[in-house]
Amino acid sequence: MPIVLLAENDQEEAQVYIKSLQNVGFEIIHVTNAEGIERIVTEQKVDIIVSDTNLDKSYGDDICSELLRQGKLEVVLVIGMSTALDYGDYWVNIAHEFIHKRALNDFYDLGQIVLGLYKRFKQNPNILRYKENPLIDRFKPS
Repeated sequence: MPIVLLAENDQEEAQVYIKSLQNVGFEIIHVTNAEGIERIVTEQKVDIIVSDTNLDKSYGDDICSELLRQGKLEVVLVIGMSTALDYGDYWVNIAHEFIHKRALNDFYDLGQIVLGLYKRFKQNPNILRYKENPLIDRFKPS
């Protein structure tokens, strides 16, 4: 079962995302800050990181950038998220994809999106990192 490290500091949103990710078969580890991301990635293998940009007293893109620089995320699918329109720019060359959170729950299911991305990533682990604001339709599982 693939392990998703979910970094989300809003507990209500986190519960919705956890349920959605579990419904498609992922095992979830939930953290609320950058220190949690770094600790988990250092302690155990994760397959996917789904991180909000704004975390408790920290930023998801900053810690993922540092872990990527250290070579700790080379075989990990990284997905950035935010409600702010401009935060996709923060994830350029860090995350493989960026998801605008306002479209989740009402229109799209996070679990289905991550499952589709993970299937593609497993087929091609050398997939390029995110370069521009994607259209969420690209994430629908095939």
